[in-house]
Amino acid sequence: MSGRVSKRLMVLTVSRRCAPRSTGSMTSPNDRDRVIQNNGSPFVLFLRASSNVLGAFEKQVATLSMIVIMFAIAATIVVRLFNLPLPSLGEIAVVAMSPLTFIGGALCSHLHQHITIDVVELMPNSVFKTLLRGLSALSMAVFGGIFSWLAWNLFSYAFETGERLIDLGTPIWIPTGCMVIGAALICIHSIIDFLLVVMIRNREVSI
Repeated sequence: MSGRVSKRLMVLTVSRRCAPRSTGSMTSPNDRDRVIQNNGSPFVLFLRASSNVLGAFEKQVATLSMIVIMFAIAATIVVRLFNLPLPSLGEIAVVAMSPLTFIGGALCSHLHQHITIDVVELMPNSVFKTLLRGLSALSMAVFGGIFSWLAWNLFSYAFETGERLIDLGTPIWIPTGCMVIGAALICIHSIIDFLLVVMIRNREVSI
């Protein structure tokens, strides 16, 4: 009799250890989209779809910028190595850093990889976690708005004066314009995140 009881206890212990545990929050984009699909209103679905479209655009821009940077650096090395009578393409790499940095930063904001506070995810109180997510999104929206205004002033000055870089004569308004676009996209993503935090009813899932 005691042998049967011990066997049952062993089975229960193994099943509990092997059973999947709920993490309390899902932070991947697929999990967020699945929750929104099941719990969201048409307006919520529209917000998330808009954020995904912007994220896809940002991903393409960041990828293209990285390719341009790698090509420009490689070409510059070849020109200097063989002493070719060609201008340095390092300026192109410098300019391409602007969309990679600022529009790529907007992509990180969309993927929620711009800042991670692990202690928040470990908190058992879902209401408090939701409040922190809302405050984080709101603060990022304020930052994006202020930075957009500052970048716009710099862009306007560069566009009106027509200043250019030295080597290839690249207009300065191109990299500063990427600053404006990236900051505006960060602001848009943050506003969407804040609205989703407010509107989604399921407080146990990170959106």
